[in-house]
Amino acid sequence: ITAAARRLFATHGYRETSIEAIAREAGVGVRTVYAVFGNKKQILQEVRLAWVFAAQTPELMSEASGEADPRRRLTLAARWIRLQFESGVDIIGTYRSAAAVDKEMAQEYERVLAGRRAAVKRLLEGIRDALQDTLSLDDAIAVYLAIGTPETYRELVDIGGWSPDRYESWLAAAMQLVLLR
Repeated sequence: ITAAARRLFATHGYRETSIEAIAREAGVGVRTVYAVFGNKKQILQEVRLAWVFAAQTPELMSEASGEADPRRRLTLAARWIRLQFESGVDIIGTYRSAAAVDKEMAQEYERVLAGRRAAVKRLLEGIRDALQDTLSLDDAIAVYLAIGTPETYRELVDIGGWSPDRYESWLAAAMQLVLLR
């Protein structure tokens, strides 16, 4: 059901994808979808959670945050960003489209973004002493988030033809250049 929903969300958008269409695509009854998930919002939340775990985000975040060497820490962070975007940039677009049409999903999306910001803060706090002197921690977080956007990934990989490996290497080097002394 979640795989079917993800395909339909990516193809038709959140608003245009109905529970009935998800059930048809998944080959199950509409009642089954409602019994398992309750509503479309919960389906999207499950799609996001499945993506996060498939991209190994918790493990990669933990590994990066535990790394003492600032350059290596940012290299590992670039890996976590790359794997998230490589496996789920469509989900980010779905969340954005859902937030645009549904107040509850807008609040959910804001919670997701706040969680991302908190993870980046934890990552950078551990290397605060290695950050550029001109950057406060808040500035460093903002720069990190500005560089590691899905739009940049799409521009370089999907449009520019870069391999995901090349993107990851570039991202690591860019973060090191602008964040570290």
